[in-house]
Amino acid sequence: MRSIDFFLSWKSFLVFSCIVFSAKIIFSAYNNFSAEFFEDWKIADNLAHHGVYAWHMEHGSSAYKLPVYPFFLSVFIKTFGDLSAIKVIIIVQHFLYFLLPILIIKIFDCFQLKAAGFLAAYFFIFSPAYFYYSNILEATNLFILLFCCLGIFLFSIMDFTELILDSCCFFCCHCYCCLNSDCGCSHYGINDLVAGLL
Repeated sequence: MRSIDFFLSWKSFLVFSCIVFSAKIIFSAYNNFSAEFFEDWKIADNLAHHGVYAWHMEHGSSAYKLPVYPFFLSVFIKTFGDLSAIKVIIIVQHFLYFLLPILIIKIFDCFQLKAAGFLAAYFFIFSPAYFYYSNILEATNLFILLFCCLGIFLFSIMDFTELILDSCCFFCCHCYCCLNSDCGCSHYGINDLVAGLL
């Protein structure tokens, strides 16, 4: 067994991932679960305590941010209170980040590139940003996970061969239409482009 094969297995990767996950929890505990805040926290706090989706209460509903992450935070604020919620949110975000490299491997596996997926996941878990960013209360923490889940879902249901053939068919039909009718495409140079290719 080659040494590289040791790292390209689920068992080895999960061991390394659990070590990093534990180190992140210890690091956060050592720093008393202190977090950096952005406007998401203030919006969530107003939402939890006043029922208003606002950054500044004196201006009413004044927030210009997508509501998913503030709603996510507000659930923890309502359940645990302001101070305890921060600790719980950081731990939950550490766990969400623990899932991300697993999802990265799954996405690569959709393209039959599992080895590349493992390499990308190792780069991810040993990145300083991965180690620290889940201590920040910011929407990216949730949206990366949702984006990866959406990617896995779409890649698992898409037939790439059929998609490529459909795209080629559409392009050829469109080019044929442009070359054989006065549809206005010549204004964009499509006739000249296709004629040059032919």
